[in-house]
Amino acid sequence: FEMCYNLSSIYLESTTPPTAYSPNVFTWLMEGATTFIVDKEAIAAYKASSVWERYNIYCEEELVDYTYTDGYDVTWTYRYVYSNSSVRIVKIEGYSTDIDAPATLPWKEQQLPVTVIEHSFSGDKNLVSVDLSKTSIITTPSFSYCSSLETVLLPSTLESIGDYAFAGNEWNYEECNKLASIEIPASVKSIGEGAFQYCRNLNSIDLSKVETIGDYAFREACIISADLSSATSIGYNAFNYNRDGSIEPFFKINNTTPATLKSGAFPSNSMFLVPGSAITDYKTANVWSDYASRIFGSDV
Repeated sequence: FEMCYNLSSIYLESTTPPTAYSPNVFTWLMEGATTFIVDKEAIAAYKASSVWERYNIYCEEELVDYTYTDGYDVTWTYRYVYSNSSVRIVKIEGYSTDIDAPATLPWKEQQLPVTVIEHSFSGDKNLVSVDLSKTSIITTPSFSYCSSLETVLLPSTLESIGDYAFAGNEWNYEECNKLASIEIPASVKSIGEGAFQYCRNLNSIDLSKVETIGDYAFREACIISADLSSATSIGYNAFNYNRDGSIEPFFKINNTTPATLKSGAFPSNSMFLVPGSAITDYKTANVWSDYASRIFGSDV
């Protein structure tokens, strides 16, 4: 199937995933654009199989579009999700400045929970407010380059914030959102690469339950304080920015085991408050040692 650029769907009748010796079997297929259609009883096996897990695996029932227009004339286009009897939103039309995502949508004679939003809001310069708190999504859709965005409410089911989810534009300040604060649910365990980079109005954030923070996650976001007590991995340039040094960012950490740290994760003038019993461990740990003179202890 090499270089089959326009191949949009492939039917696979076998309920046992065929052996694919390498991902090159489908070289040049767009991993997010080509749909593989299988028997609904075989979905789990395909999604768990090496190579096949990289692709969009659905049964035919999951590819039927349903629409619902709410009282605000916003039209939600969605599809059934067989694995957990829910729906995934694929398109949203008719909204202007605000999005209030529903908890459920009608499917046949049932109301099913919204667990996925695939619609991308990227580049929407009119979007001001987003409320996803009633949904059951586990990862965020894209809100990158939403230059008017001021308010975002996230659900308690959320597990991750995706790569570049709220990213702004490095070269154009007018394409950076206006988020001054955002509440990260305790359920969130990972924040993806560049998720909040260039969110230049975002200064303080509670990340106390987040375990993994990706490369560039808050680059140029001007974070001046954050709780990193649950972090086990912090990526390259995760909190770094170009600033004159007049403000010293402060990071609180309750964990006695230093997180795995990549170079340049923090501005050089950052200050860290760690458990008093762990000062030596932090000051001598790989990369943390670069900040040794800025690490202070307190019995927490």
